[in-house]
Amino acid sequence: MSDCLDAPQWNRAATLKRLGGDRELLAEMIAFFEEDADALLKQIVECRAGQDFRGIERAAHSLKGIAATFDGFPAMHAAAALESAAAGKQAGDWDERINQVRDAVEGLSKALAKESASA
Repeated sequence: MSDCLDAPQWNRAATLKRLGGDRELLAEMIAFFEEDADALLKQIVECRAGQDFRGIERAAHSLKGIAATFDGFPAMHAAAALESAAAGKQAGDWDERINQVRDAVEGLSKALAKESASA
């Protein structure tokens, strides 16, 4: 996982290309990401407390999808690993898995915040 976290947090060029070069739309997408990512992380923690593996799986899948908007591979991979673990109800350290997702999402969030600040 650490190799993944060392990767670039997002691909600005590819994201802008998908958005037709629209920087205003990019700013809106970043704002949506911040809002949705926070809500989904909270949902994952709540589902973990209630042993709701299906809820964890759905929230992790959604996080993976919103990270994909930015080619945010570290966050995508962390969310995919959590999604897979939840789908299989795998034994293991759930708090560590959730922390890995949180760290990866925070890395993407920080990178996107830099973009917002420079816009």
